[in-house]
Amino acid sequence: MPEPDAAEPTSPTSPDPAAQYRVLPAPIRVADTVALVDTTVARDPEGGRDTDTDFLLRHAS
Repeated sequence: MPEPDAAEPTSPTSPDPAAQYRVLPAPIRVADTVALVDTTVARDPEGGRDTDTDFLLRHAS
């Protein structure tokens, strides 16, 4: 049977599961980050219509 990994947070051999978060990695500046996915402008969910007016006209009786 293989031994449990000591770095695994749920490992019974680890005395404190939060120990891995005591020292954080060095911060990264936002200017140094790179976008991996090209983004596009989201389409208008209302399709260019005034849905509030449509709702009022439909239910104003």
